[in-house]
Amino acid sequence: MLLRQLILALAGPVALLAAGAGLVAWVPELRRLPATLRLAWAYLAGAAAIGLLAYALSLGLGLRVGRGLFLTLALAGLGAALARRVVGRRRRPRPPARWSRGERLLQVLLLLATLGLLAESVDLPVTDFDGRMTWGTQARFLRHAGSVLPEALTDDRVYVIHPRYPPLAPLLQVLAVELPGASWEGGNVRALYALFLPALALVLLGGVRRGAGRGATALGVAALFLTPAVAWGGEGGARSTYSDLPLAAFLGGALVLLARPRLSTAGGAAAGLLLAAAVLTKQEGAVLAGALALAAAAGLARRRFLASGAGWAATGLWLAAVAAWLDWRRRIPNRNDEGYLESLAPPRLEALADRGAALVDAARETLGDLGEWGLLALLLPFAALAFARGWRGTRLGRLALTALLAQVALAAAAYAAAPRADVIPATLGRFLVQAAPALAVLLALAARSALVQARREPEQTPE
Repeated sequence: MLLRQLILALAGPVALLAAGAGLVAWVPELRRLPATLRLAWAYLAGAAAIGLLAYALSLGLGLRVGRGLFLTLALAGLGAALARRVVGRRRRPRPPARWSRGERLLQVLLLLATLGLLAESVDLPVTDFDGRMTWGTQARFLRHAGSVLPEALTDDRVYVIHPRYPPLAPLLQVLAVELPGASWEGGNVRALYALFLPALALVLLGGVRRGAGRGATALGVAALFLTPAVAWGGEGGARSTYSDLPLAAFLGGALVLLARPRLSTAGGAAAGLLLAAAVLTKQEGAVLAGALALAAAAGLARRRFLASGAGWAATGLWLAAVAAWLDWRRRIPNRNDEGYLESLAPPRLEALADRGAALVDAARETLGDLGEWGLLALLLPFAALAFARGWRGTRLGRLALTALLAQVALAAAAYAAAPRADVIPATLGRFLVQAAPALAVLLALAARSALVQARREPEQTPE
């Protein structure tokens, strides 16, 4: 019985891997990676591609969202991967992974955490409050109507919480239930969300070590992705069905690609696809993805980023996703929502000063909970000092710092516009989950800087 439940729960993730395999095969920066990393990239790319295409085909052409559409998209991905093998040139042999001991240990820990999450997901239904109230409810509406514009959202007489929340994550929930024909109370949805954790961690582990080194990257990734709040958290972490971890995964993948000094047009399109997926995952995704896109454009201005195919592909897909989301929003009457965007006016920003004490208390309480956030509170001051001493303006560091500052600014604006101050302690942990990729990169660079300084000091000490 348990084996059957596990097979049903993995139907959705397998479809994402199939769709993503086609994308990975056509991106030079990704298809030469070791198999483990290609699987991680395929999961993120597949989630972005299936979610975006299902959204576009439903909104633009009126195609029904259901098993047939999802199977078609997954098989198209497999066909694209096979086509690359047929028409591609003779491939060079892939170099071995050559993982360091620290990287191997981290992968084993990630595997154990993932197995634990999957084992629990097939045994328990979705229990997190916001997941059931918001994204799970929207997913049921989408599945019943077979459309991203169900009548339950467009009819203002229907009581719906947050009807304008972007629908990509609910679309993935529909996929997880539709493909195996399972019920909403099974573990299919939770299994799909849980696998974002190892996928994002592996993407960062393989992509950040170019700039930070193997050992420092393993430390930075472990410090974030093995903390209980992220790896086992019920509010925004891998154990929940909140959209914060998928948003972090899409942003983290885009960050890794955009940090490469030479990015192909296909690589720029893959980064743009992930940015577009971030836009349609959460409302704040449009701002955070835009900050990354603009920072990449500014950082590569000397190399004519916007004049390159990669630049146009990345920024173009982000802008297209923003336009598609705004077009979808305007068709849905807003109700039963905090209305952050509507209430965010310059006078409201003054409220942030009044809530400064509440924000400080919430940060101290959140990071001070060692059972949830481990030693992150102790590592952050050290990381800030080491990063400031050793940072030399690397492209990876600039993009990660931009992403983190955008997250801080967005949180500050949201808290200033929030109708009540008690939302601060309730949501601060979710913002930290969203910022996990940027924090992991900065922690890795800080560890690298500290190691370099430690090696230099004995050489400079006089005898």
